[in-house]
Amino acid sequence: MALHDEPATRPAAVTGAFYPASPTELGRTVDRLLAGAAAVERRPAPKALIAPHAGYVYSGPVAASAYAQVRSQRGRIRRVVLLGPVHRVPVRGLALPGVQRFATPLGEVQIDAEAIAALHGLPQVVESPLAHEAEHSLEVQLPFLQRLLGEFSLLPLAVGDATAGEVAEVLDRLWGGEETLIVVSSDLSHYLPYEKARRIDQDTVDHLLSLDIELDHERACGATPINGLLLAARRRGLKADLLDLRNSGDTAGDRRRVVGYAAIALRPPAAADAVGDDQGDATADKGRVLLAHARSAIAAPLALPADPAPQRPFLQRPGATFVTLRSGGDLRGCIGSLQARRPLGRRRARQRGRGRLRRPALRAASRRRVRRDPSRGVAAFARLAVAGGERIRPAHATARRHRRADPRAGQSQQHLPAAGVADAARGTRLRRRTEAQGRLAARLLVGRTALLALHGREVQRSGAGMSAAVTERDASQQPDEHHPARWWHLLADGRIQCDLCPRDCRLHDGQRGLCFVRRREGDAMVLTTYGRSSGFCVDPIEKKPLAHFYPGSSVFSFGTAGCNLACKFCQNWDISKSTEMDRLMDAAAPAAIAEAALAAGCRSVAFTYNDPVIFAEYAIDAAIACHARGLATVAVTAGYIHAAPRAEFYAHMDAANVDLKAFSEEFYFRLTGAHLAPVLETLKYLVHETDCWTEITTLLVPTRNDSDAEIRAMCQWIANELKPAVPLHFTAFHPDYKLDHLPPTPASTLARARRIAHEEGLQYVYTGNVHDREGGTTFCPRCHALLIERDWHHIVRYELADDGCCPHCRQAIAGRFEPYRGSFGNRRFAVRLARR
Repeated sequence: MALHDEPATRPAAVTGAFYPASPTELGRTVDRLLAGAAAVERRPAPKALIAPHAGYVYSGPVAASAYAQVRSQRGRIRRVVLLGPVHRVPVRGLALPGVQRFATPLGEVQIDAEAIAALHGLPQVVESPLAHEAEHSLEVQLPFLQRLLGEFSLLPLAVGDATAGEVAEVLDRLWGGEETLIVVSSDLSHYLPYEKARRIDQDTVDHLLSLDIELDHERACGATPINGLLLAARRRGLKADLLDLRNSGDTAGDRRRVVGYAAIALRPPAAADAVGDDQGDATADKGRVLLAHARSAIAAPLALPADPAPQRPFLQRPGATFVTLRSGGDLRGCIGSLQARRPLGRRRARQRGRGRLRRPALRAASRRRVRRDPSRGVAAFARLAVAGGERIRPAHATARRHRRADPRAGQSQQHLPAAGVADAARGTRLRRRTEAQGRLAARLLVGRTALLALHGREVQRSGAGMSAAVTERDASQQPDEHHPARWWHLLADGRIQCDLCPRDCRLHDGQRGLCFVRRREGDAMVLTTYGRSSGFCVDPIEKKPLAHFYPGSSVFSFGTAGCNLACKFCQNWDISKSTEMDRLMDAAAPAAIAEAALAAGCRSVAFTYNDPVIFAEYAIDAAIACHARGLATVAVTAGYIHAAPRAEFYAHMDAANVDLKAFSEEFYFRLTGAHLAPVLETLKYLVHETDCWTEITTLLVPTRNDSDAEIRAMCQWIANELKPAVPLHFTAFHPDYKLDHLPPTPASTLARARRIAHEEGLQYVYTGNVHDREGGTTFCPRCHALLIERDWHHIVRYELADDGCCPHCRQAIAGRFEPYRGSFGNRRFAVRLARR
């Protein structure tokens, strides 16, 4: 273990997992993948690429399709700007790595110092070595670039919470000429069934090709850098070209849960136009491509198997299609339009995404015949609009006033069904921005009466060799994805019910709870993240936030993955919403955590970043180890836990900051997928029945929980049901996760909330996430003398007596205090323990 000292070289972190660790084997693997990529003769070099970042066995062939575009650019491309999403460490903005070089088994790549200097002064650009330390989305792109380009400089940016405009502003400064290549790393949909993933990914690609900047993270994990790139591309008139679209079910994975991958090139207008006749513009090839697209479009709603349709440049130009379906020589149906209003590829996607058959055009027996007859009669033709010419319109086109009155049909009818075969209907417009939690997730968040605990795609079936019973393990063993979990019981119907939190998840074998880290194995439940962490940091205690618990001291902080709430405004969503983080995490036994905290000079250890309730077994073992070495323990939690585990969990905690997210059941149900009452019960238990020091934090979300009436009601409850001396922190919301359309919380809102709290008799009220010295300062509730003055998390003045009393009036200040030894300040250090 050592404190993070920002080494000159960022070493390879995912060798042996995402790609081979041997330089020789890695070189051969990349060469083989590139050799299998489609030929790109006469295609101009792209300005930017979008490529996937999964393990090479899964996404390597698709990534190679993107990088094959720059095969001839060795010596011309001298700088690569590489952007990818953060998967492990939350970042606000775009993070530089704070190193001089990136290393892979194929050698080192120099970081472009001039490019970093060009970003000077942009507030959204920060430096975070921790964000880059184990991030795979950037690293897996480097071997392709090294093999193809030889010598080049690199500017890697780990993209977290940022707007499309902020990303585009960064790209504007780095755009350069032909010497600069921009690469955005992103996968598409995650862990959907094969056919559903194909439909969603095709729709996502359609939006990408139209430079739609409203992509959300459910469609692509790299949505933020993609949106920024598309905005910059739109400003410069670039055109997008689909090179490859597949998923892990097409390459090397199980088709029950797949991850989508796309390779896309963005080229200047002249270059994009030149591509038009390179490939697929021959009449025969056009017919073959259109036929494949027609079959794919028809197969999707009928749940028929179909190979991925090839992509060609002419599909991005306006055209008209009309498709007939025949079986045994008889006409069975037709779809299409004779009006060339949209690109051909776009039209097909809209027809498939918006239209649905109210009853199938083919009976089951007919479908079986169609499967047996691969040469079934499907005819397709395209009619390209002449540039500047008149739009092609059939003579029998229906007048606008005679079109359907269906309010869902915003434009002309797109489906022309054969009479008596099938009715066609246009569905409502697909929303491009992510919705709440979706209908499926909503069914999982209906409270304690829910019968199902998780999405079907989150079911992990036990392997054939997995034991049906969980054996006892030493608590010090780490990491352990089969660690016995507590607080569950077997139901009469054979399911297991988790009794940890009010969700009461009821699980079949192999299923996980909504928190994703508690899983049923055989007839027992296990904790899958025991011994794993999303990272270890040394923070100021004020960052938790705790203002009355050993002020000025440092705290050793860590969390795992997952969460038992579904907050749409989560500001640690990279960790709390993660489902795969436990594969590449720092790892440590409870005793090792305590030793690391002592070595770092910390006064306490905090279980934070995600809710420690869901890894209670691990947190309790770590707390016991910490107490044995004289360290205090802190839980940063939402307080959503049942009574029995609550008593055991908090018996090992010296302090807790409970996130009281709002004071209305509607807010909890709609925006967190939980309920308010269990949180209030936890607060009353902590304040009145334990010695655990308790402070409360409320994130004020504009228009959601920041009204005077709700703030006043909450403060009255705290004063009457808890104690006026319980510290309350009002913190500022910033646009994030699924509420990124709301504005940040104004500082005036925090000041107003603080004033209301004081009016209701609360003695210690603070503001956070904004620069507010007065709002961060502790005053004596009796004589109002300044006792602890804070500037952000740094204590600039400390007047409190060693016994925790006001030196002026001897009023005892609620909290846990000891002789002041100075302020740890605004610093934050990453700590590295043994990596798995």
